[in-house]
Amino acid sequence: MTSTAESILEIERKLQDTLRPIQPDPAFIGELNERLITPDRVILEVQPTRWRGAALLSIGLAAGLILMWFFQRGRG
Repeated sequence: MTSTAESILEIERKLQDTLRPIQPDPAFIGELNERLITPDRVILEVQPTRWRGAALLSIGLAAGLILMWFFQRGRG
């Protein structure tokens, strides 16, 4: 074997000695499985777009300019 393969095997042996497997609670596993399988209800909120704000601003500016023009014309 090469020294790299031997190094990897040595690391694996150390990990096996250091890390001990655990047995999770079956109730936890069942609950986790249920949560993963059953999707939650998702409600999407509609966000106002920037175009709506820009359109309202444009309409307001246009209305203001028309009113200014109308009153200027009435004076003169």
